[in-house]
Amino acid sequence: PGVGKTACVRSIIGSLKLEQQRGKLPSFRFISLNGMEMQDPRDAYVRLWDALQGRGSMESPDEACKHLESYFIRKQPASS
Repeated sequence: PGVGKTACVRSIIGSLKLEQQRGKLPSFRFISLNGMEMQDPRDAYVRLWDALQGRGSMESPDEACKHLESYFIRKQPASS
């Protein structure tokens, strides 16, 4: 703690957003998850899911994890 990792990341994201505004990078959304702000590592699932949905929820970490799996994992077509 206290060596500037978060400040470094935020500075880089700021630079990337400027490049995005100038049309040099495609659109992106930065979601910040800071482990020092969480009581339990599984809280990251809830915070990430809430950020992706744009609203707060009362999801349990297990439910949020299931939603994230559905969101990120695309089923592959069956091979013949």
